[in-house]
Amino acid sequence: MQSSAGVKTGIVRAAVALVFCGAWGCGRSPRSGTGEKTDAAASPSAPATRSDPAVAEGGSDAGPPAKDVTETASALVDRGKALGDDGDSQGAIAACSKAIRLEPDLAEAYYARGLAYQNVGKNDLAIADFTTAIGKRPDFTDAYNARGLTYLLKCDYARTRVDLRKVVELDPDGETGASAKENLKLLRPE
Repeated sequence: MQSSAGVKTGIVRAAVALVFCGAWGCGRSPRSGTGEKTDAAASPSAPATRSDPAVAEGGSDAGPPAKDVTETASALVDRGKALGDDGDSQGAIAACSKAIRLEPDLAEAYYARGLAYQNVGKNDLAIADFTTAIGKRPDFTDAYNARGLTYLLKCDYARTRVDLRKVVELDPDGETGASAKENLKLLRPE
């Protein structure tokens, strides 16, 4: 489950994205106002294909897990979340990337790293990680919610709606579902 700080951050980011998209138009940079894209646009029908976006960042996913591991992958994810909550997004990315190298099927590691990428504005890498987490755990409500909010940051309303509706479907009475319902109400009409 996403921490309350993560939920609040996501809601604030969604509200900010709505304001920026409305004020500057989709895809325009609020800093420059020039129409310059702030993040590479993804095709609406193409899913992310990289299983580990850290490779694009200079990391490596080659080789088997280390045999003299002193920290488990779950402990690294917990450390990554704590670092992220303390504002150390780069440390969170590093810890979660190490967890992914140790246990490549750990959906929570991709999700936590995606949150850290989102916090540093690397939205395409965040979306790729959230997509990988969902692929590994199709009922991962927090990953759908985070990916939907990241699409919103990119002013991709169609994908935002799809993901937030999936959250409501998976968690109709829970906190994340309630948050998704509220965010859906804030979106421009279809």
